[in-house]
Amino acid sequence: MALSFMHYKGKVAIFVATLAVIFFAAPLIYGLLTTSATIGSSGSVKSVGVRVYWESSCVNEVSSIDWGVVDRILQERHGLR
Repeated sequence: MALSFMHYKGKVAIFVATLAVIFFAAPLIYGLLTTSATIGSSGSVKSVGVRVYWESSCVNEVSSIDWGVVDRILQERHGLR
């Protein structure tokens, strides 16, 4: 009877130790598998021999574009990830 209790106690200890390792390793594993990138929200417009305008009436010439904040729907629609 003492042997079966010790056997049971050993299995419980291994189970608890395994859960503890998973619990404490999960954030580390998540951090290693997750990436993020920050990209600029504006860019310069350069053209050679051509002028670029905001509108078809060619009144306001463009030197830079500020994209602002790109929301999740636009990212998914245009394949930005």
